[in-house]
Amino acid sequence: MGDTLTPHLIALDVDGTIVGYDGTLSESVKQVLDRLAEEGHHLVISTGRALPGALEVVHALDLKLGFVVCSNGSVVVRLDPELPLGWELHHVVSFDPKDALEQMHAA
Repeated sequence: MGDTLTPHLIALDVDGTIVGYDGTLSESVKQVLDRLAEEGHHLVISTGRALPGALEVVHALDLKLGFVVCSNGSVVVRLDPELPLGWELHHVVSFDPKDALEQMHAA
């Protein structure tokens, strides 16, 4: 067995997982995630939060590269410090709720 670990993709939920229900990100969690990133693992924030709330966590963790899955999977953002904002929309899924609302009102 070699000395290097195979890099893994580690998807992290936010609220109640890496961020406490009181909204705090503990220093010990940050240190562990920093170490994992330094070891070459790919950290992906995966949250129900909308993009602005997800980016708060990204900034608190000082993540610069990778992906963020937010809005319960309907928005995927690519992080890259070379981009003007440091991120760009990678994938967005949306739908027009009109048909569903009409069917609900008809029922």
